[in-house]
Amino acid sequence: MKYIFKSLSVILISLVLTSCAKHYKDTLEVYNLSNDTYSSMNQFNYEEINVNDSKSFDLNEKSDLFTFETGKSYFKAFKLPNKSYPYYLKIKSFLLDDGTGKPYVFSPYIITLDEDYRIVRSNVPNLLRYKKAGLVKTLKNEKWLSRSIVDRVLEGEITFEKKLKEKYLIILTTPQQIKEKLYVKEKNFVSLGFIVLPYGKKRDTVPVSPMGYINISLSATAPKHYVIIDRGNKAYTVFMVVPEEHSENIHQKIKDKKNVDIINLASFLKSPQSFIKFNHQSNNIIQYILNYPLNPIGITWNGDIAISRNDYKKAERTYK
Repeated sequence: MKYIFKSLSVILISLVLTSCAKHYKDTLEVYNLSNDTYSSMNQFNYEEINVNDSKSFDLNEKSDLFTFETGKSYFKAFKLPNKSYPYYLKIKSFLLDDGTGKPYVFSPYIITLDEDYRIVRSNVPNLLRYKKAGLVKTLKNEKWLSRSIVDRVLEGEITFEKKLKEKYLIILTTPQQIKEKLYVKEKNFVSLGFIVLPYGKKRDTVPVSPMGYINISLSATAPKHYVIIDRGNKAYTVFMVVPEEHSENIHQKIKDKKNVDIINLASFLKSPQSFIKFNHQSNNIIQYILNYPLNPIGITWNGDIAISRNDYKKAERTYK
């Protein structure tokens, strides 16, 4: 019995030692000392990706590095399919733990290029949000034994349309994102060697690293996200994006409420002027709800933007 217990202990210790990711401070030090791999984006090694493909990869000191207009970053480059439009990219960046129970995360940024390697889009993925990865999915990940993957991800997405003529996709981050922290209402984590789970006291922030573990997938099926439009107060109209994983719960909460509509996000984006009274604010509303899912934004009776409690109170006081 003692022999069995000792053997199990050795196995567990081995798992902990082999599965820990690089310490957060070490990722910053290595990144700061790294130099560019290429002098131009047309020199990149672009890996082909097709609709229904799913690809997982590390970004670390062994990855290609380049100084983009947004700053220096490790990156992975892909050649996009030029058919089956529209198609949808989902990107997941897993939280990683270095064995201390204090995880960090790679915050993704995307650049797309046309056939002449000119930038078409350069931005953070839409609906980038912190969510549970799903324990079963995390355990099924083909590399869970080589690092401590936390059961949490940053997940976002991009829609590709033929009219944009995008041929290449680059996954990177920016120095500005690395300086930031991810604010979460979450417990601390405990490392079990192969998986890291919430445990103990709550924490407020997760640091952002220049290195990470990412999964991207292309699909022909659009995600089922929604926009809630609340016209319950005459002084303002409130808009909020609800990601698909929250849609059923939200539907139940608002099903009996008057003056509240729930619209498919794709339909909303095709014709925002049908829902937004002040057309000059359409771009502001769209940008905000795509960048901050589950965060409401309002348009007041006189066309101003309302985000804070004071904004809404002011609109009520001045409403005519």
